Amino acid sequence: MLPVLSSLCVILLGLYLVPVWRASRWRGMAAQAPAMAATAWVTALETLMRLYPALAEEHARLLLLSQHFLCVSWLLFSLAYARKISWGLLGNLNKLLVLLSLLPLGFLPVLPVSSFLFFTDFSVEPLIFLESPAFYFYLHLALVLLLSLGNLESTLQSSRHSERWRIKLALLGAGAIIVSFVLFYSQGLLYRVLNMDYLALRTLGILIGLALLHFSEWRRESGKVIVSRRVAFRSLAVVVAGLYLLGLGIAREGAEILGAGSRQHLLLALLFLGGLAGLVLLLSQTGRRRAGIWLQRALYNEKYDYRSQWIEFSERLSRAADKESLIREVLLGFCETFGFVGAVFVPARHDGSGHAGGAVHYEMPETEPADTLAEDCSALLAYPGVPVEVSTELPRLPDGAAGRLEAMNASLFLPVPAADGPEGVIILGRPMDGKEEYDREDFELMEAMSRQIGLCVRSFRLGDELSAAREMEALGRLGAFVLHDLKNQVYALSLLTENARTFIGNPDFQRDMLETLGNTVANMKILIAQLTDPPGTSALRLEPVDLRELARRAAALVPGANVRISGSSLTVNADADQICKVLTNLCLNAVEAGGDQPIGIEIHGGEAPTLRVRDNGGGIPEEIMRRGLFKPFNSGKRRGMGIGLYHSQKIMEAHGGKIFVENRPGEGSTFIVRFAWEEDSRAARARGDAARATA
Repeated sequence: MLPVLSSLCVILLGLYLVPVWRASRWRGMAAQAPAMAATAWVTALETLMRLYPALAEEHARLLLLSQHFLCVSWLLFSLAYARKISWGLLGNLNKLLVLLSLLPLGFLPVLPVSSFLFFTDFSVEPLIFLESPAFYFYLHLALVLLLSLGNLESTLQSSRHSERWRIKLALLGAGAIIVSFVLFYSQGLLYRVLNMDYLALRTLGILIGLALLHFSEWRRESGKVIVSRRVAFRSLAVVVAGLYLLGLGIAREGAEILGAGSRQHLLLALLFLGGLAGLVLLLSQTGRRRAGIWLQRALYNEKYDYRSQWIEFSERLSRAADKESLIREVLLGFCETFGFVGAVFVPARHDGSGHAGGAVHYEMPETEPADTLAEDCSALLAYPGVPVEVSTELPRLPDGAAGRLEAMNASLFLPVPAADGPEGVIILGRPMDGKEEYDREDFELMEAMSRQIGLCVRSFRLGDELSAAREMEALGRLGAFVLHDLKNQVYALSLLTENARTFIGNPDFQRDMLETLGNTVANMKILIAQLTDPPGTSALRLEPVDLRELARRAAALVPGANVRISGSSLTVNADADQICKVLTNLCLNAVEAGGDQPIGIEIHGGEAPTLRVRDNGGGIPEEIMRRGLFKPFNSGKRRGMGIGLYHSQKIMEAHGGKIFVENRPGEGSTFIVRFAWEEDSRAARARGDAARATA
């Protein structure tokens, strides 16, 4: 296992050195190449010593020099990677640390190897025992490697957001390699011995780090950062390194006091305490938040990872199906992001009153009286869209608003702005961590999120208003259809009334009048029954009807009209009442266009049964034809509503047929009512039967 891992490690390290020859990157790689070469050399040398024990004592001094060069080269790597660096740009402290890292060169070549290392039976038990000088040597190596970790962290802190995401994996990979060496050499500090059986585990850690380095380096095209001294001294790695070395010292002293047999018990105790601390941190919301903020500020010098926060916030907004779910997602996001126990959103009413509407609560108890919450919070809408601390603003608020915020135990409120005024106000409850202080960084992120929320809430509100307007429009259109049909019936009755003044004493007229009145009353009853059922396939009552009989019936509803019906009887599957409505409308239009001129209704058979309604009214104006004759509310008559032909078109579409016009400018027009082909007619009838069966 160890030879395979070591071979892979050396190959990857060699591949990393390939770009050195590229002139554009030579200066950047020059400081990185020694670290990769030293890592490959030390890995290969220690592997050979483990596989061939006879080489151990023979190459012990070479091993010490190689390990020292490894640590120094990684220190240079940490100072050069992704940085604008030169010896002149290094601070005095960094220059001093680099020089101090070279101290072992003063005694390693001079002192005998036996004063550092000794071997008992390396072929049987692969252990390298350390003398006192070796203990301080490996302590020096550990300190240099931990210092390198701090430099890598400073590089990450000083990079811009656009650069950070490109170098983050590379720095993580380099850190994994350094930590692998630190942990391996730390056993010498703890037990005064190096166990070479751990080489495979250490090499695996190096391989993982190299994989991250390769993945990041071959796709990275980033600039160089400049690390300030202020950032360098605020290092999480230094804190962790100090705690790590302190823990090693305590463990070492404990092992000395309790004896060699206490190592296993000490390890179990440390694991138990670590697991207990992790469990407490996992179960504590306050603890998790404090730890997360501390790590974020330590690593990035900022309280929030804005890229992750914005992606998560955008995903929350995209999951919302309606306005209420959007507001609940918003409140949940605010509570999780900024660490509040609960929140309330009070929407603004857009009726010109400047008042608030009904509130949406999230993990916030509803205070009494609940019906005055909107009224109390209306004063908060007048504030600009920036977070306001309740404690500082409370004396200037109206009594109702101040009392309400105190009862809710609110700590902040944030008006939600939009283009045409505030969309509401978010009231945030008490913080999870009572000791957390919210500063300008928190307020800027809240303000940015509130602007996005305002746009989303406004979009949903406008969508609701548009939906309501469309419903009202649909209701208006339905009312227009009904009014149009009533107008047709009234028109027929008005013609009947005018003729009655002259022919009321005529018995034939009396019979025709009674028949017309009966038909009109029947049609009005049908119209009333269909007020809530606009024409459509599901509302049709399809049955075999005679087109000639329908034409005669429609002509009777237009008293005084000179209607001439030609063609033989022809049976189609249709809704008699609806088709009669179409023919009546066409006849009334012809009467209004041509007065006493004759109206012709022709019935044609064939594969597509057709009715042709012909008038001699002078034709349809070209302007009306250009605007769209069958477009709703487009009328060429002075008192017309412009929906008769649109209504007729919808009725024919419901039958699977169509209606169109042949215009003869200066002469008249012919409206052609064409029914569906036979198979389409059967399909429409089947749909009508199914609709009646489920009714």
